[in-house]
Amino acid sequence: IDTGESESAEDILTYMEKKEIGTLDYMFITHFDKDHVGGASRIIDAVEVKQIYTGNYPKSSGEYDNFKSAVNKKKISAAVLRENSEYEIAGIKIEVNTPIQDVYEEDPSNNSSLIIRVSYGEKSFLFMADAKGERIKEYLSTDVQPCSVIKMPYHGKYLPGLDELLKKTQPKYAVITSS
Repeated sequence: IDTGESESAEDILTYMEKKEIGTLDYMFITHFDKDHVGGASRIIDAVEVKQIYTGNYPKSSGEYDNFKSAVNKKKISAAVLRENSEYEIAGIKIEVNTPIQDVYEEDPSNNSSLIIRVSYGEKSFLFMADAKGERIKEYLSTDVQPCSVIKMPYHGKYLPGLDELLKKTQPKYAVITSS
């Protein structure tokens, strides 16, 4: 799920090499801000990626252009998710909650983030990407399930709906990604 900025690709690839991972069955790009898609082109070039899923709001940037170029060069299927989806692989369930609107008036890139819940056995992880107020409100209108770990939305900044999100998800741990 996401690849960080361009310099993050090397860390990800080093980790994958240490774990002897040469293939990704799924790559999810929650949205196209550089801190989410920046490393994707390098990873796509270096390993086999079977399927890529993205949000529905493209962004004009070098990182997005590099991503599209790598996808086209490797001839990988990159599906734009417009409806909620579920996937299962090796007992791991992946649920993707997609944006309702095609374009958001306020902060369209972040509010177009895919929200992804991954569960395996009794453990579950909720990745909120950079969802902001409108997107969090949409997600809260669904059948929100508790999770073991939540990757906080939008780098842990306080946002409308955050209190209700934490109340409904009841995570044991919260992760904030921030520079």
